[in-house]
Parts: sequence; structure tokens; C-alpha cells
Amino acid sequence: MNYRSYSNQLCDIIIEVEGTHFHAHKSVLCELSPYFRALFTRWSSSGQFLYTVPGVTPNIMKSILQYGYSQRIRITQTNVKAVLDAADYLQVDGIVHRCHQFLEK
Repeated sequence: MNYRSYSNQLCDIIIEVEGTHFHAHKSVLCELSPYFRALFTRWSSSGQFLYTVPGVTPNIMKSILQYGYSQRIRITQTNVKAVLDAADYLQVDGIVHRCHQFLEK
């Protein structure tokens, strides 16, 4: 299954990136990264469901969410820098590792 398969099914949060909204599950994103775990537990108020994530484009956030649900991400020569920068910022170590592997090849 992928992110799109889960879209809007029992989602408990919305991630906003540059005006684009992504429905997601806190539990999935907490497992994905310490950034999201802190965002949902330390940096938010109780009952909050909309979270704005700065510094990431909608396309890259979509790829990161896809990875969170499927452990798959498409890394190319044209997107590797943006994916690596966003994954590093959001502390998604699995994507950072994959970007490093891609760059080593």
C-alpha cells in the first residue's frame, strides 16, 4: 500500500506545505522521524490537527509521506539534493541513507 491508498482513511492530522494539504496519521509519521514525534508531542497544543511544515516543497513532502507508508522513494539526479535536504531537516534517516547510497553510485 502507499500513501495515496491511505489518504483520508482514519487520518488524524493534516500537514500543510506551501498551501497544499496532506492527510496523514500521527502514528505513521512518529515512527518515520523524531521531527514529527516532537512536532506532535512537544511543539503543538492538545487537539491540534493542522501542522505547517516550512522549508519543504509539496512534491518533496509527498515523496516523504509516500516513503513513510511504503518505504519506497524515487530518487533521481534532479531531485536528490532537494530530497536529501528535506529528509535531513525532517530527520528521516532512512531517506538520508538512501540519498547517500544514490550519491555514492
